[in-house]
Amino acid sequence: MSIVIPVYNESAIIRQCLSTAVNQVLKPLEIVVVNNMSTDNTQQLVEDFAREYKESGGTVDIKLVQENNRQGMIPARNTGFEAAVGDILGRIDADTLIDPRWTQAVVNAYASNPKVMGATGPVTYYDMPMRRFSLHRDNKIRKAVQMLSRKKDVILFGSNMSIRAKAWHAIGREFCLDLEDKLHEDVDITVHFKKHGYKIVYAEKMIAGISARRIENRLREFKKYQDKLTYTYFSHNEKSKSANVAKAVFLSIYFPLHALRPLYLNYYKKIQAECEADLWNPDGRMSSLRHRAHTKLSLKIKERKNNGV
Repeated sequence: MSIVIPVYNESAIIRQCLSTAVNQVLKPLEIVVVNNMSTDNTQQLVEDFAREYKESGGTVDIKLVQENNRQGMIPARNTGFEAAVGDILGRIDADTLIDPRWTQAVVNAYASNPKVMGATGPVTYYDMPMRRFSLHRDNKIRKAVQMLSRKKDVILFGSNMSIRAKAWHAIGREFCLDLEDKLHEDVDITVHFKKHGYKIVYAEKMIAGISARRIENRLREFKKYQDKLTYTYFSHNEKSKSANVAKAVFLSIYFPLHALRPLYLNYYKKIQAECEADLWNPDGRMSSLRHRAHTKLSLKIKERKNNGV
């Protein structure tokens, strides 16, 4: 499988994203990074990472391709999908940090049913507190949204999704270019898949960590972004109970998370490197706050003993 990552001015997080992508239990065939006219040093960081990884004996092919014709997620995504050679196309954002067993979960989602054309999974917010709890709640919410849908529709989530390459080559040109920026590109894929009868599954073990930075937006901007969810269906003359429920859920969590975000962000910036590095422990699960606190306490006690205190 291939992992496609569109990037635009993502120098703050792109190395961490690539690190989780190459350090998979089941190695992807390739990672396709699409530079969408970045004005910072994102491209240089990708090139440096690819060189360092290859020199260290890394086996995953890291491709850097350019999308210089148009700014936006959709043209960058399309360029990445066209450049990819894998039979499954994973798609994550530049600030997504995937679980070490992510590619295995993706492959498993397709292996059991040849009719499955798309898969998506739960996420946690790695730059917010209670990451294990947020993963648990996100998983429960996405499953509940699916169950509330009359046809149990699954909505693809762009930060953590995949599709079969043959589905892209068959109907990819039908996907909307969204020149007015009114649609969710992942939901647009969902709608087109539905029209063709393509099956999308929810893979519970297809876990990714994402940033909560969008919650920093003001309510008006945040609501405008959520309105794209239902508008994408409306623009295709479709209705989705799942989309309405998902939109309501996201809006309901805005106020507590928006209030908590600046309070936690100051603390997070101090431990950012540690937090991102320790997002997934060796068994593929996030370490709990209690475990982290116990580990730190044990180290302090050991240090005091070594110093004869």
